[in-house]
Amino acid sequence: MTETPPMQDHPSGRGDAPRLWLVRAAALAGLCISGYLFYLSAKGGTPLGCGESSGCADVLGSRWSKAWRFPVSAPAMIAYLVVLAASLHAGPGTPAGQRRTARLILNSAAVAAGGAALWFIGLQLFVLKHVCVFCMAAHACSLVILAAALWQGPRVKPLVGLAAVAGLVAVQVFLPPPVSTLSRFVQIGGIETRGAPTLGDPDAPHVVGFLYDYNCYYCLQTHAALHAALERYDGQLAVVLLPTAIDPACNPYVQERSPVSLTSCAIARLLLAVWVADPGQLAVFDAYLLDQVPRYKRTGSVPPEIVDGVFRDEAERRVGAEALAAALTDPRIDGRLQDSANLYHVAVDPQFMRPGVPRVVIAGGVYPAFEDPAQLYQVLEAAYPGLKPAPRNE
Repeated sequence: MTETPPMQDHPSGRGDAPRLWLVRAAALAGLCISGYLFYLSAKGGTPLGCGESSGCADVLGSRWSKAWRFPVSAPAMIAYLVVLAASLHAGPGTPAGQRRTARLILNSAAVAAGGAALWFIGLQLFVLKHVCVFCMAAHACSLVILAAALWQGPRVKPLVGLAAVAGLVAVQVFLPPPVSTLSRFVQIGGIETRGAPTLGDPDAPHVVGFLYDYNCYYCLQTHAALHAALERYDGQLAVVLLPTAIDPACNPYVQERSPVSLTSCAIARLLLAVWVADPGQLAVFDAYLLDQVPRYKRTGSVPPEIVDGVFRDEAERRVGAEALAAALTDPRIDGRLQDSANLYHVAVDPQFMRPGVPRVVIAGGVYPAFEDPAQLYQVLEAAYPGLKPAPRNE
């Protein structure tokens, strides 16, 4: 019985021409998309058609948008350039030896691009639970390159491409982007606990301010980290809540309404009304919202019927229906929302040169999201040398 020989390419490479043109088109499209995203990361801005609280913003603002300090669009551009250059030397008219080398490089780069695409698609679908359409378009180009480059092409062991993907994954998992301070762009004066909705002991020696939107995914993560910090530094730290809706209905510095923040003003007013009616119920109701919002948020904002029904019922249960109704008309609520909006306006992110949330004010410096409580602890203990973890009762 004779063994069937592997499929061979035409000696001149002419049989590869249609496949290589598909690879070149996908590489060129991916290069354009990655270049656009790299430009936005360098110069600041939001992709066309993506609002401040869109899936694009959530994905491009996450830790997974970078490999350590560098936007992932940078290595993506390099991969597409390698694919494009290799494909131009892998077709008809190229000497056989040079063509074989180009094909090896092309297949390795295709495996790297395709593997990275699968990694980032998985992150968006299963970790971030938000999708960036521009990123998905680039990933689709990578998968087309992988399929076209390997389909009936030279059979090689894709060890180099797999090693590149493994390296990228390792860097992203084990070397998260360092937390960057925004304080060189803005200094916020001391945050006062007096007359403000405060978590923790209002007389604590160290106070931080927290600008956030309950409908914001990264705000909820940072919120949870701050709750952990209050427990870790029991009695030494207080957090002033500064609900900052990304909605022009109660934030004059926001120009457009986003589907993600349609009920943010209503939730913020409800929290502040509980605080006005009974400051002692603030922490309990805030913890309730932190627990319940993710259950109803899905991909947009919490539906209005949940805010006006479920959340308001809980608020009334805490402070009483009459007290809550009266508190909702208290002018202090509009005053607090305006103060938060003013801070939002000046806390500009140096990467995108625009305001946003979350923002944590620590010792006058302004910091972005803290996805990992350990990073928050590091910043707090560096800013406040006297801050130490409270002893635990065994």
